[in-house]
Amino acid sequence: MSIIPFALQGVFRAIYWVIEIPVAALHKKLGISFYKIDNLLSQLGAKIDSVLLRWNKAWHFPKKMRLWKSLLVYVVCVAAITFPSLIKVETNIYRKGEYVYLQYESTLINLVEKCGWYNKAETVSLNHDIQAAQEISEESEVSPITLVVSGLKSSLLVRDAPSAKNSIELDRLYNGDTVVWSGMLIFSEMGNGSIEPWVKVITPNGIEGWTRLFYLYPKQYDNTEFYV
Repeated sequence: MSIIPFALQGVFRAIYWVIEIPVAALHKKLGISFYKIDNLLSQLGAKIDSVLLRWNKAWHFPKKMRLWKSLLVYVVCVAAITFPSLIKVETNIYRKGEYVYLQYESTLINLVEKCGWYNKAETVSLNHDIQAAQEISEESEVSPITLVVSGLKSSLLVRDAPSAKNSIELDRLYNGDTVVWSGMLIFSEMGNGSIEPWVKVITPNGIEGWTRLFYLYPKQYDNTEFYV
């Protein structure tokens, strides 16, 4: 946490010098006219820098905390994270954090793909299977079907390709969400070696991607009456 005041101190000093250099030059050239401005700027800069320095030291060298206080803070943090999930409540702040995480994760995956740190043979084969599934779907002209997400313990990922590997996470689905399926289906190998069906859907957020079929059911059924 001490990186926060440390970074703020660096940013402040950079901004201070951007302002101080021209003021000092004018003070030197015009003399008394800019003395008060230069002096006030120096005093204000020293006070702000001192506050940031004390903040940095306070977080970098925290005082010893009793064990019970540490445990109390730990329990509160764990409860704040797990309690909404236990009562199946999705809060906006968690969804926003999840969205930010997915965005950075997608950026990292794109970087890995550009650097070539993945199995190109698997990616080529997967792209060939996706193209074949698209051709079959176009020929069959299946009418869009609305499916409901059910039977999840947490969330269902929507990816840019029907694979748990070499794919980017685009969105997440939760129990009760509805998606639109146009009939495109492909079988893909999971990380544990099993083969599972994946379908291309459009999520409630308007994102088109691939997800596992096992947790999607027609609207007139639930996961206790209908099995894929």
